[in-house]
Amino acid sequence: MKKIGILTFHRAINYGACLQAYALKKALRDLGADADVIDYRCDFLEKFYHKPIRKGESVKTTVKNILTWNVQKERNRQFEGFFNKYLYNGEKEVISTKQELKGLNDKYDIFITGSDQVWNPGCNTGDMSYLLDFVDDNNKKYSYSASFGYFTDENIKDKAYKSLISDYKCISVREKKGEKIATELTENAQPLKIRRDIDPTFLLNSSQWHEIMPKLNKGKYVFVYSLTMPPKLISYAEDFARKNNLQLICFTLNNLFTKTTKNKVITGTPEEFLSCIENAEYVITNSFHGTAFSIIFNKRFCVIKNRNPQHDNSRLFDLLESLDISDCIIKDDAKELSFPQIDYSQVNDKLDNLRKDSVNYLKELVGD
Repeated sequence: MKKIGILTFHRAINYGACLQAYALKKALRDLGADADVIDYRCDFLEKFYHKPIRKGESVKTTVKNILTWNVQKERNRQFEGFFNKYLYNGEKEVISTKQELKGLNDKYDIFITGSDQVWNPGCNTGDMSYLLDFVDDNNKKYSYSASFGYFTDENIKDKAYKSLISDYKCISVREKKGEKIATELTENAQPLKIRRDIDPTFLLNSSQWHEIMPKLNKGKYVFVYSLTMPPKLISYAEDFARKNNLQLICFTLNNLFTKTTKNKVITGTPEEFLSCIENAEYVITNSFHGTAFSIIFNKRFCVIKNRNPQHDNSRLFDLLESLDISDCIIKDDAKELSFPQIDYSQVNDKLDNLRKDSVNYLKELVGD
């Protein structure tokens, strides 16, 4: 049985991040591998989610963090329960230094980076562990559905990225843009296999996700998921819910919005997040994983573009295009939301084909 170590943002207090880590681990184990999520405690991410006062933050942000810290602490507690139950499986080996990572070389037959935006410089903040710089044998280096996120032309010139990405045995990315970036980064390296694969959450079907979902009884509602809750999205959602006589239930990582809008926001576990999507009448989101799970559970949904200039929408647009449902994106000049009818028999067939291709890649890694 091959021993596989997965390195990803598994401890990010983010629904998509922890659920994709769970999905990749489960998919590999279902294929017969002895797969672990390496419990690497990236210093930046640990401080970002677990300390209200952080070096380099503005006074305004620090005050907001302090005033909403009770919200963040509760969310941290709920996520920690998920980590312990589904990612660590009782075998907790905390890794927090480069030396400890190097000590894993003899423990694993191969290492996989991914998924999530592990190669986004704004997310990994220069921590080259997510490019497997600690792995001695290049033949052990793989990625699965990794994302570069917001990656500039200046980043492409980065010598460290060029060198480390070129060391991989095979590069698997999540979007077309990532495929282009990986090709540019490795243009002077020996021939290297670069491929695109579905997000790990799609490796599991709806029945497999139901295995970890609690029952939910909240009546008929519209579900909204956005990390930041921009005003335009909220205005759209409130208007639609009111016109259709539906409750509005929101999940967000915006602590200030959560604290000031308690009647609409649930600070729930990752498992409850899944149930809220699965039981919704409609889903409104600007999130990749909000969209992904809407598709997995065959929901009526619409996508509002993220307007943050440092947010890359390409992975979301690529996903919708690959399944021929780009009309779920709300047009910029739309006066109200619309939810197109989706032929899920066709969507599920397309998704099955994409899933088979990605599973075949994982089979190669497990059996290589």
